Amino acid sequence: MTLYYSLVFLLLMMEIIVFLVLIIPLPRRLRKSVFNFCASSPFIGKVQYSMKITFIFIIVLFIDSVSRVMKVTEEYNYARVSAHPESMRSEVQARKFYAQRNMYLCGFTLFLSLILNRHYVALSKLFTTQDRVDALTKRLEQSEATASKPSEQEKTLREKLDAVTNDYELLSEKYAKMQKATEPKKDI
Repeated sequence: MTLYYSLVFLLLMMEIIVFLVLIIPLPRRLRKSVFNFCASSPFIGKVQYSMKITFIFIIVLFIDSVSRVMKVTEEYNYARVSAHPESMRSEVQARKFYAQRNMYLCGFTLFLSLILNRHYVALSKLFTTQDRVDALTKRLEQSEATASKPSEQEKTLREKLDAVTNDYELLSEKYAKMQKATEPKKDI
């Protein structure tokens, strides 16, 4: 394996390790602190920038390996149909194998990088949503706590309302008595 494909393989292994670390069930606080460190670290930002450039080169390698697979497949089909010696066919088979290996290596590396990117975005949205839910839950608990405790102003208003209600009841009783007293009596 050439040096650049060895580096692509190393990158693929690093991506697998990062993905496994991201999906390990950790406590929320620890997971969030690791995520925030990765999101705010200037070193991680430089690594992400260099990885974007590296993925451009891997895309070029992937396109090159796909074209090689197509060429070698044509050679293999030609060697199989023609009366070439067995050693030439085995050499073409070996080149086909290496071309396919390189294509799959680059393809899986690019595919896993897309998965890691989407997973990172999903985790980011999850953490912001969880923070919003926590803030709203705290506000709800505080409003329920304040709603259950009557304030001083509410107490004075209730006392005034009770006094007005009592006055209203007394006046309505007096009015009812006066109405009875002033009504003419009917004879049967």
